[in-house]
Amino acid sequence: MGPHVQDLIPEDVRADFGVESLTKFRQMVIATLIPYGIIQRDFQATYEQAAEKRWDEIVDIVGKRGDEALVKDYLLQLACNVGSAAFITPALIQFERIMTAFGEQPGDRAIEVIELLKNPSDQCPAAHSLQPSHRVLLTDMEHRIKGRLRTAESAPNEAGAPTSASLASVPR
Repeated sequence: MGPHVQDLIPEDVRADFGVESLTKFRQMVIATLIPYGIIQRDFQATYEQAAEKRWDEIVDIVGKRGDEALVKDYLLQLACNVGSAAFITPALIQFERIMTAFGEQPGDRAIEVIELLKNPSDQCPAAHSLQPSHRVLLTDMEHRIKGRLRTAESAPNEAGAPTSASLASVPR
């Protein structure tokens, strides 16, 4: 049995968009829908418990820890969460946050995140709903990161010392 429209008392909100009026209306709608299982939780309570952070604050917090595995896990939690992926994952892709979250030189961990999003699996179920345009953007990011990695491996460092790749080939 679904909710009855006649259970709701209509409120004319066209004349005045007062915060109190809209809050009261939202609370009434939520209270009506929760018993029917249409809404699983009270979003107002969830919102009040949530900590609002700007993206640059998140990057600073994660960057101070310096652990790329932590950044990767954080991005995957955001991008692969089926409940929020419709909003979060496209933004992470369109604004290239997958690249910028790893600092100036995104590397293998960024590639791992991109590959999980490009190849949907049980590990990242939200990736199944990505649009083809998002997959194109992911492929572009992947190519740019791999290009940077190849350039960094082939270019000697500033002091002229051998790179780690060339050190690996030196007999011991």
